[in-house]
Amino acid sequence: MFLIAVGLLGIAAIAGGLYFVFSYSKNIPAVIITPKPVEQKPKTLAVDDGTFCFVRNQIATEAAPYASTEHAVVTRVGSTITGTKTGIQSGPGVSNGYTGTINGTIVGNLVTVLFAYTVEGSQGSEQEEYQVTNTELIKHHYQLKDEKGILVPDKTKTERDPLEYTREPCE
Repeated sequence: MFLIAVGLLGIAAIAGGLYFVFSYSKNIPAVIITPKPVEQKPKTLAVDDGTFCFVRNQIATEAAPYASTEHAVVTRVGSTITGTKTGIQSGPGVSNGYTGTINGTIVGNLVTVLFAYTVEGSQGSEQEEYQVTNTELIKHHYQLKDEKGILVPDKTKTERDPLEYTREPCE
């Protein structure tokens, strides 16, 4: 009988302890720990792999009566650059579109590519050089000369005003 009384007393103590724990825990506010969000630094073509999109708009002026809009989609993997460029140009006696592929390399903040394009059914190739910033591609703009069927910058001539491509969202 003594054992039964001790057993019942033990069960009552456990039940009382559980009642106390559950009653007390209802009055304690829940603490929810949320991790601090990690700031994502925007990717840039200068240092990150990925796909980046740029646009250049040229408004026709009296001195330069040709308007154009050009889009470049550039993918970087390591030091390799690939992508496409498409554009529309219009002006006195000209209204056409062009499209082509870009293949080349990036070293530091200098991009050198071969732009193989088609315009009005004709095909051509042009070597292009760009400076990369966090938000822009800046094309070094020289007169071109033909070298074995490829148009290349003539660096013996003075560089023209650079052409600035600004970053745009990729679709």
